[in-house]
Amino acid sequence: MTSFASFAKWQYCLFCIFCRMVSIGDRLSAETGRDEIREAAVAIVRHANPFHPTFGRPPHTLAGRDEAMRRCRAAMSAGPDHPDYSMLLKGPRGSGKTVLLAAVRDMAEQNGLATVRVTAKPEPTFADALIEQVTSASDAERRRVSSAQISVLGSGAGVSFRAPESRELSVHTRMLDAMEHLADRAQRNGKGALITIDEFHNANIAALRDFAHALQDVAKIDGKPVMFVGAGLPSMEETALADQGMTFFQRIARTQLDPLSPEESAEALRAPIEAAGGTIGDEALTTAAAATSGYPFMVQLVGYHSWERCADPGGAITPDDVRAAIGAATGDMEVQVFAPMVRDLSDTDRLVLDAMSAFDLPEIKLSDVARAAGKTSNYLSVYIERLREAGVIDRPARGRVRFVHATMRDWLQRQRVERGAAVGGSGRPETTTTVKERIIATCRSNPEATHAAIAARVGTSPDYVGRVRRADSTSSREP
Repeated sequence: MTSFASFAKWQYCLFCIFCRMVSIGDRLSAETGRDEIREAAVAIVRHANPFHPTFGRPPHTLAGRDEAMRRCRAAMSAGPDHPDYSMLLKGPRGSGKTVLLAAVRDMAEQNGLATVRVTAKPEPTFADALIEQVTSASDAERRRVSSAQISVLGSGAGVSFRAPESRELSVHTRMLDAMEHLADRAQRNGKGALITIDEFHNANIAALRDFAHALQDVAKIDGKPVMFVGAGLPSMEETALADQGMTFFQRIARTQLDPLSPEESAEALRAPIEAAGGTIGDEALTTAAAATSGYPFMVQLVGYHSWERCADPGGAITPDDVRAAIGAATGDMEVQVFAPMVRDLSDTDRLVLDAMSAFDLPEIKLSDVARAAGKTSNYLSVYIERLREAGVIDRPARGRVRFVHATMRDWLQRQRVERGAAVGGSGRPETTTTVKERIIATCRSNPEATHAAIAARVGTSPDYVGRVRRADSTSSREP
């Protein structure tokens, strides 16, 4: 035992000497290379790109959304009786809906609220996912007694029973149960809870209906502090919210996320650049802001590519850097925003856009668009309004329309030429009949294909595919 103890002590001394030598070596290395290390660290910090052109990633500066945040803050403070306690954010792709939802959640958590974050899905399983998220946020699992022995009148005789499994209950019952449990916890902590649903337009209708009923019962009828903020494309007014079971959501407050002003776009570009140690001149900043057309996502794209193209952002981002960046940002915008945006539109909506793209003018007379589309102005008025609400076009004056993002015209023109070259035609806009024929042909060749799959192949909306499919099925059964 003694020899082992001596050996252990000796080994420990050697270990201490070794550690001391390593420490001295590190200190000497640090002294000799301190300036170089500091310079390298400063260079890394200075040249880290401050822009994040990824959907949902919080930007450095949340520009142009002060009013929406003010309304949410006021509702959070006032409680269930505030008119904005349940709210829907509406805006086109790239308008910053997901980012704003994240900002609202951060504000709620800073004020002590429990938060539930859900992204809507079209599948029926969305209901289970929503219930699970709400239940998890309540921070208390439900426990059911699997079996129990009940003594009857003290005789020692007993009966056994098994509590019902959750899957035996209806979705509506489970949704209401989870919501009440969350509300009870929210009342106990004295702060409340916040539920956010992103991609609201994409939600399974049946699940959304059950959620609406549960939220109405808990927050509005019982007055418990469960706040709700949803976000989706403007098309949700004609899809998810058009359902007869959505009367609660039809009546709640709306916040339209409009494009940023030129000043707001400029601030959203300038602030991150300067915070990261860079600079940008007035000419370059004005050019960059104008190219964004007020789209928050385009702000991130232009800022990101401008920073990347500048050899030394600490010196200054030049107009040449910005012009090169705009080309790269526009290409990203076409793939990530324009293509999905147009894919979600009906064939008549697309016909209107194709007709508008034939004019190389900043503003176009509605009568000229109608003439190019082969329709009357009255007929197109409904579709013009839908495109405006979707954030694709704008109406700067009575009887005139324009693209919200000017570069969309060029992209549509190229798309039209490519379609024309592919089919050996003139590249003129497709008519409703042409799209119908393609839907019918696809359905008949592949009867098992879903509406969504056919819509993606043909380039229209699943709802329109369903209408054409039902009409074709009915006509084929007629003698």
